[in-house]
Amino acid sequence: MTRTLAPHGTANRYSSRTDPCRCEPCTKAASRAALERLVARQSGRPKWVPSGPALAHLAKLTQTVPIGQVALAADAPRSSLSRLLAQRRPTMSRTMAEKILAVRVVDRSTMSMVNSLGAQRRLQALYALGHWRKTVAEASGLTPQTISELLRGTWARITVACDDAVRVAYAQLSMSLDNCERNLIRARREQWAPPLAWDEETIDDPMALPALDAVPPAPAGRDAATRFLLGESVVLDQAARREVIGYLMEWSPKSPEEIGAQLEMSGEAVSRQWERMKARARETGERVPTRRLVLAGV
Repeated sequence: MTRTLAPHGTANRYSSRTDPCRCEPCTKAASRAALERLVARQSGRPKWVPSGPALAHLAKLTQTVPIGQVALAADAPRSSLSRLLAQRRPTMSRTMAEKILAVRVVDRSTMSMVNSLGAQRRLQALYALGHWRKTVAEASGLTPQTISELLRGTWARITVACDDAVRVAYAQLSMSLDNCERNLIRARREQWAPPLAWDEETIDDPMALPALDAVPPAPAGRDAATRFLLGESVVLDQAARREVIGYLMEWSPKSPEEIGAQLEMSGEAVSRQWERMKARARETGERVPTRRLVLAGV
């Protein structure tokens, strides 16, 4: 890669490795730069300083907040901070070191408000998995209206308690699918990224982008129950979920708890669904399903 030469009349052109220039403007600029460095050293403010203290502080900062947020607070390019951490050179510019050291270490326990972007992305990711707003609200302890406002990005900053509540719901629900087709459609329309598209280290970083090739599974359609029973990973709507429960309760020896674990629901919910199926069959005069394999002693 060919580097562009510094213009004439600068110290950089005088000291260029590829084409050093000794013309009068370049020589004067180099002399002036050398004098400025000498004055800076003698006054205790050299242009270049040992990088150890700033690198240690930067490493401590990035343990609690994404490097992109550190870059915003330091008014420095994120790429420069990442390069400093990766290369760990013995010196850095005094200006950069002062910017880094001026950023206060963030302790969430002492904060009252935080950026809402991380909470918004986590909720969007849960919608991309088909989770219902009510489910997310129950898992987080927040109201459904608050979930909607966070999704819309109504607030630029939210309380730490609110952010922590969203994190709790995300930890609980981000590895499972649900069947809210409306939320699935909305997530696809808005191009909301699912959890697998984010790293936990970057989801709060305003400069980070999701890996959008991690696409959430789409609803499987009319044969969803059959495909699920054959071992495919599909999203079940309510009708397909009832069909799976009915088949497994009647034709498999699995307990309601085992079936619930397979469907990511409680055994009690499976039993309630099974009882409703039997009651509906009695009301309509249809054959009432029974647990055939259990009765047969299998």
